[in-house]
Amino acid sequence: MGKIFQMDSPVMTFLNKTGELILLDICWLLGCIPIVTIGTSTTALYYAVVKSVRRDTGYPVGEFLRAYKRNLKRGTAATLIIMALMAVLYLNREIAANAGNAAGITGVLVYDGIFAALAGIAVYLFPVLSRFSFRLRDGFKLSFVMAVRYLPATVLVAAGTALLFAVWAYCLPVPLILVLPAAWYYAVSFHMEKALLKYMPKPEAGEMSWYYM
Repeated sequence: MGKIFQMDSPVMTFLNKTGELILLDICWLLGCIPIVTIGTSTTALYYAVVKSVRRDTGYPVGEFLRAYKRNLKRGTAATLIIMALMAVLYLNREIAANAGNAAGITGVLVYDGIFAALAGIAVYLFPVLSRFSFRLRDGFKLSFVMAVRYLPATVLVAAGTALLFAVWAYCLPVPLILVLPAAWYYAVSFHMEKALLKYMPKPEAGEMSWYYM
């Protein structure tokens, strides 16, 4: 019985990782409060989940705060761009839907397609920003390429994210927000890390970086 409560036992490992995910979710929620920093907070969440919880490197809160500070400008800009595009798409879709003619129906389909493409980009954008330091424009380009290249996974992650938050909002207890976002990113990272490594330079002989562990 005592072995169950040893620090390296599966039970204690699970409890420790769950506690780390809860801490990171609290950080994420606080980081999202200004609204325009949702992208920054989400970027920092992915970085800390992968580096600290999955790879056991560094301390979760410390890694989150460093990533938040490092990506504040790009994350805020990404949030504003996505919010602006979504607002424009929604307004134009409503106008097309209320037109009541064939052109309006075509417009609805076009705007739905653009919205789906934007959702696919958003799936990869924040993990990309957490890993690469290039300009935001290049982050959007790479995210689009990845969304198309891994289309089946893109659809699953986007649909899973939407379903998860819909179920949480309408069916699940409110306290689950303290673990759901980080836990979901933990699960998604198994695909995301394989995809990101395809675009990263190969490690040199003897190089031991945390994302190659």
